[in-house]
Amino acid sequence: MTTQLELLLELQHIDYMIKDWENSELRKKFKEIGFKTKGKDPIELLLKKKQQVIKKIEPKLYNHYQLVMQRYRDWAVVPVLGGFCGGCFEKVPTELSGQKYEVITCPNCGRFLYWE
Repeated sequence: MTTQLELLLELQHIDYMIKDWENSELRKKFKEIGFKTKGKDPIELLLKKKQQVIKKIEPKLYNHYQLVMQRYRDWAVVPVLGGFCGGCFEKVPTELSGQKYEVITCPNCGRFLYWE
């Protein structure tokens, strides 16, 4: 997996953590099970981390990430599972499997792909 793809995956995780903390019911459950934020707003901390990650991502890739997230409102970086895109579940052309160490997107849905 490339460094840029790792950063995109990290960004996706941060985005989902922010969504979770914005949900008041989940926030309450997090606190009940012992998540501690040392008096700081977890969303604020995550937004700072998000900005740090964004600075490391190539602008073209970040723009594509934003477009995919707006379009599907879910995963922008997905695994290839048994030769199929983990986002749209369409068959990924076999010639793309040789590009495992490049940042590639699904030709059908545009999501970023990685192989496990």
